Amino acid sequence: MTALSGLANSFAQLALARVGVGVGEASGTPCTHSLVSDYFPPQRRARAFAIIIMGAGAGVAVGNLVGGFAQEHYGWRSAFLILGLPGLALAALIRWTVREPERGMSDGAGVDTRVEPLRVVLGFLARLPSYRHLVLAATIHFLAHLGAGLWIPAFLRRVHEMSGSEIGTGLVWAMALPSLLGTFLGGWLADRLARRDERWFMWLPAIATLVSLPFWALFLLWPSAQGALRFAAPYYFVSAIWSAPLQVTAQSLAKPRMRALSAAIISFATNLLGMGLGPVAIGAMSDALEPTHGPAAIRYALLVLAGVNFWAFVHNLLGARTLRADLRAKHAD
Repeated sequence: MTALSGLANSFAQLALARVGVGVGEASGTPCTHSLVSDYFPPQRRARAFAIIIMGAGAGVAVGNLVGGFAQEHYGWRSAFLILGLPGLALAALIRWTVREPERGMSDGAGVDTRVEPLRVVLGFLARLPSYRHLVLAATIHFLAHLGAGLWIPAFLRRVHEMSGSEIGTGLVWAMALPSLLGTFLGGWLADRLARRDERWFMWLPAIATLVSLPFWALFLLWPSAQGALRFAAPYYFVSAIWSAPLQVTAQSLAKPRMRALSAAIISFATNLLGMGLGPVAIGAMSDALEPTHGPAAIRYALLVLAGVNFWAFVHNLLGARTLRADLRAKHAD
């Protein structure tokens, strides 16, 4: 579907192709999270999730680098084709090499692997306060972080007048590489700190969110391109720490036969509200501010939207208050 995006001849065709990409990604995420939880025991699970998430980050890095050069030298269609077609070979590799584990394989003896009706699973998860706060925190993270991230190339182009290749190269060292390192650090720290207190699975994302906010403001407000990118690097490093603890918490709160749905709920909320609303909100604010701020309008739109990340900090703290009790709830019946 990514490759087909490069063959589109109308807006409708491009939109349908992008919907197809979303369908593929959406169906893959819950299965992946359930598999990782079955393969790895709780004390190693955050690092495993970090590596999975780093794979996505590496894909973004390659997409920015290759896509930037391809678009500049061969046109935008070539970028979709170059980045889309290798996925067919990778799909075949996954199909024939990844083994299906038993549900709950890494959770020890006596784990509940019953298949529950949908209404029971939804009711169970809805009764957990920490899960409700987790979904809200994840949605806000995606709204402020990833939703805004889609506009970063446009920001660098409009405000700092960078070319496509300069943007692609700059985002590799200022966004992609720091995000990869921050993601791994988040998984490693979560596994270590949670041995003492499981609430670190939500405390750690809260702290990382709060620390990242000043760097985001400096990135957007710094007058030079290179100086701005230097502040982008610590922002993306620190802000990436939240991703692995967040995902592993969603899996740990659910019983083995509920894990895919737990991941699907978070994916639905983050994509529909976070990734869906975030870019639209930034575009609308940028348009509204353009008459008074010109090309810099996107700078202030990004600054306003990312400020809501403080809200995610609050939900992580609130969720941590009941996390230990909610983790025990899946063993209660």
